[in-house]
Formats: sequence, C-alpha cells, structure tokens
Amino acid sequence: MARPYLVAHEIKCNDTTESPEDELYFKLFWKSSNGDTAERRIPDNDGINMRRGSIVNTLQLMDLQGMLDIGNGHTTDFAILVMESDNGPPSGLFEKVRNEVFQHAVSPPGVQIRCEPIDSFVDAINAMGALIGSIAKGDDDFLGMILVQIRNEGGSLRTTWKSPLAVGANRASYRVTNDGADYEISFDVQLL
Repeated sequence: MARPYLVAHEIKCNDTTESPEDELYFKLFWKSSNGDTAERRIPDNDGINMRRGSIVNTLQLMDLQGMLDIGNGHTTDFAILVMESDNGPPSGLFEKVRNEVFQHAVSPPGVQIRCEPIDSFVDAINAMGALIGSIAKGDDDFLGMILVQIRNEGGSLRTTWKSPLAVGANRASYRVTNDGADYEISFDVQLL
C-alpha cells in the first residue's frame, strides 16, 4: 500500500560552495500538534555528492503515515535546513536551533489553523539568523531553510509552504544561494 512522504524532487546544482563538489544533506526539525518534537539528518551519514549540473530526481525526507494515523486536525511544522558537509556543525548547534524554533511552532490540537502559526514560526527563525550565521568557516555550510506546515484535513494532507518561488497543489520550488552555492529544489508530499 502506498504511503505519503515528504520528498525533495529535482535537486539541481547550478553552483557549489567548493570545488569540485558539495556533499549536500538536509536537516529536518519538526513539531507536531501533540507536542512531539524531533530532528533527522538525510542522508544519515556523509552527503549527496553534487557537482555543477548534477540533478537528483527524488529523495524521501519523511514518512508522513503517522499524521494520517493520528487523525483529523493533526498538524506538523517542519523546518528543512539545506546544508553542505565539511567538518560538522559546532557541538549543540542543531539542538539550539530546534529548541528556539519549535517553542513558536504549531497551534494546540483543536485550534483552527490559519496562517498565524507558520508566521510565528517564521518570526522565530528570523530571530535565529545570528545563531545560524555563527557557523564558523570550515564547518558545515548553511545553504538555506524551507518551512512547511502539513495538516491532516479529513484524511488528506494539506501543505502551507513559506516563501516559495513557485507553488502548485502540494508542491513548492525553492532556490537556495547562501555561501556561494546555487541550488534549485522542489518539495512535494506524494504517495510512494
């Protein structure tokens, strides 16, 4: 039986942070309306080798079946950091990011979801600019961040993407260009 996944599609490298290639990875942080928080690195170890002109077609980021199993009205906010692997992030950085970001995410269960939760989520992330910018040279490079709120509406998963370049149905496309990199990445929720 097919399961819903948050996926990255068409990861296209226009330029790298270093020569000849980047080791790209994604760091996901999420908080659910039931109060659960977690984080995950994809891929678990190393990175995806990307050179100028490289394209990765589909990368599964997160199995979302649990959102359907919990039931109607369940909401999860995700922050997806796009990173380039070097010597690793400073100790404790990701934990600080998760703690700061998710104290502002997600309305409690039963609260009508509009745009306010994701806007306060964005405000929290904007306030973290100095923290993320404090990654020392030679450590992992922060290339960009994508925000999405996914909610179960009667058995269908609906998405709200923040600041996408292009949106269609449950899909959003972004361009991340921090630290000299230039990547185009489309994200989607789909059955696999």
